[in-house]
Amino acid sequence: MALALGAALSGCGGGAGEAATQTDTGYQVESGVAQKGPLTMGSSVSINELNASTLVPLGTSYNFEIRDDFGNFQPAGTVFKQRLLETTASGYYLDELTGQVSTDTVTLRGMSDLSVDRTINVNLLTDLSNARIRALMTRAAAPLGFAAARAQAQREVLAAFSIYNSTELLAGGPQPASFGELDLSKNRNADQALTALSAVVTQIGVTGGGITRFINQFEKDLADDGLLNNSPKFAAPLAPQISAAGKAVDFDRLALTLNSFYNTTLYTAESLARWVDTSGGVDMVIDRFKSETANVAVSTESKSPAYVAGSDDNGQCLSASAGLKLYRSGQLVTTATVKATKGEQYAIGLTGSPTQAEAIGYLQRSAPVGGNCPATLPTTGLTRLAQHAISVAGVVDARTVLDVYENSVAEDRKNAAVYALRGDGSVWYWNASTRGVPTFLFKDATLTRFLPNSDGQVRLLLKSGVAGTARIVYNTRLAKWTATLVKDTSTQVCSTPAPDSSTVSLKKDGRIWVKGANASGQLGDGTIFPVLNEKVIGSGYASIVCTGGYAHAATAPGILALKKDGTLLAWGGNSTGVLGDGTTANVLTPKTIGTGFASVQSNGSSAVALKLDGSVWSWGSNATGVLGNGTATATLVPQKVGTDFRTAAIVGGDRVIAAKTSGDLWAWGNGAAALIGSSGHLYSPMALDPAFVSVQSDEVTASGAPNIAFGFKKDGSAWGWSANAAGQLGNGTTTPTPSPSTPQPLGTGYTKLLGQGDHVFGIKSDGTLWAWGSNAWGQFGDGTTSDSLTPRQIALP
Repeated sequence: MALALGAALSGCGGGAGEAATQTDTGYQVESGVAQKGPLTMGSSVSINELNASTLVPLGTSYNFEIRDDFGNFQPAGTVFKQRLLETTASGYYLDELTGQVSTDTVTLRGMSDLSVDRTINVNLLTDLSNARIRALMTRAAAPLGFAAARAQAQREVLAAFSIYNSTELLAGGPQPASFGELDLSKNRNADQALTALSAVVTQIGVTGGGITRFINQFEKDLADDGLLNNSPKFAAPLAPQISAAGKAVDFDRLALTLNSFYNTTLYTAESLARWVDTSGGVDMVIDRFKSETANVAVSTESKSPAYVAGSDDNGQCLSASAGLKLYRSGQLVTTATVKATKGEQYAIGLTGSPTQAEAIGYLQRSAPVGGNCPATLPTTGLTRLAQHAISVAGVVDARTVLDVYENSVAEDRKNAAVYALRGDGSVWYWNASTRGVPTFLFKDATLTRFLPNSDGQVRLLLKSGVAGTARIVYNTRLAKWTATLVKDTSTQVCSTPAPDSSTVSLKKDGRIWVKGANASGQLGDGTIFPVLNEKVIGSGYASIVCTGGYAHAATAPGILALKKDGTLLAWGGNSTGVLGDGTTANVLTPKTIGTGFASVQSNGSSAVALKLDGSVWSWGSNATGVLGNGTATATLVPQKVGTDFRTAAIVGGDRVIAAKTSGDLWAWGNGAAALIGSSGHLYSPMALDPAFVSVQSDEVTASGAPNIAFGFKKDGSAWGWSANAAGQLGNGTTTPTPSPSTPQPLGTGYTKLLGQGDHVFGIKSDGTLWAWGSNAWGQFGDGTTSDSLTPRQIALP
């Protein structure tokens, strides 16, 4: 089954400007759409007329068929004799996380009132609210009419996803008036919310046992009291599943998929993610209402952006979390809580503390008691409406390690230098020349982490998002190395050293600038002549990957560049076929290699890429099996390795570890056989120990070096595979990973692991730095050259 990508969207969905027509004989509606991702062509739609008070079907049923891959059906010409209808749509649908047709069918339901509704749409949200509407209308005590029941159910469904003030979201007029008027192909606020929540539920389906199971349990749990409180006693509560999925969804990939499918540019990761709490349920506030201010001075107050009270806030009690100030329409509120009126603006104020580096506060809502707001701050029954966070300038533990970086290459281990970034922005380094003793290099309080770089220079990221290069020079007068940070707007740089000195830079605005030598066309300007003055060769790029001489390979430098729309282009040196254009000839101008790519990596002479549909592709040189094509033969064009992958990483330069959407880890290439207790190369992908990924919700990423690979589970535990000759597993032995391979625990609390072949650095969440393995050249930074078979804490000066 194939989707008609980029097809025309005329007649799509329902919304402003459409209306059901009432005649003497009944009601007529021009269009409808079924979407959980859009249902595909051939899906079935059934509409039943309902009794207006009991919701019992009256026996009249109408059947339609989805007429395109955008979920559209046409009830035009059909006369419905009753105003209340229940629509059921069933079929395959677009999986918006992969861009492919789903492997399972879904059934969606929704109720419409043709006296007020403008279309007959069914989607995820109409389905989630369906059972609750029935419960509210048919309960024994104080049953509600359809309009009131639907409005309440809609508020409760959105609240389950931490979205409040649904009255403003479903305002009518040019905006949707109910869930039944939402449409994924449009870009209104409520449509964006549906799109984001649909992706969250799709993510739950991947890790939690299927979309249908989740939808059915959600309906049952909500129906009795409007809350997700596990009332039917499910094996796993639903709210934590929503929180985990909100954190896991790749919104960049989601936006690319939908823009490609709908042939539009409406979708952006930012506009979709703002409707979800991407913290994973830590703060229970959707991103739209989160704000932060960096470097707030001690004893200085930072106010959050204004929050406008909506209809659902009207008459409720608003407050700031403990220790914060609350402002209403710019004036300080002197009581613990205040009764809100629709349209008022509220802000919270956080003051920088001399003893607390960061602070987070919330604007919160609670119900009045006896019609009045309490005089003391409530501790229960609170709903968080907005979050504001600050970092305080100068308040940080100077010894805290934020990041570690080693610029060594395999051919020059002795002269490797290790760099550490501490919480106060100071950069320290050590190598054989300092006898393994950390030495201060320079300081910049705005630094956040090191950036990968191809030419051995030290690049760092600043809190503003601007990058910079540490220009390191030897001061003969002081007899030590010193450095200054030269800031620029490049997010990625590929460069070669003098005398060639060719540079390709990707700037924050998506433009690529080039300068320097160009003998292999590596600057992509259509010539092989040097470029003396930096110039732009293209725009709209998301990332660049250095190949050949840009990546320390013994071939001419080249570039693989990924555009924001998923198009992959390449230019420059190509003797190994790393550019993937079917030749080994140099390419002088950016050449399109393919579309639909999510990411690409290269070891200099080979490339491995992940597409938006979850497929992994590879090309270039292949002596060690890094291409995973079952041979040692090079490939000059992208070839598919497999499907259903979430991540794929080249580790150690000549092997790949990839994670399936199920969580299973796969490996191929040089040394990968050791991961399954064998020896030699793996020329075809092979699954690692499935016991390691038996928890389906785990999201595993992989990284490593020639003699060590790491797996990280979502629970924070770190695991490793290694021949372990130098003690890289840190388990007190030099025993290899057992056969058949069982990943070995490396410990808990690590936020970063940096494998350097024969030794490993680890940073824990408390900011402590640890090292283990070989320390022959003083790599650890503890002033010794003694090895360690277990993690050894490194105390910086």
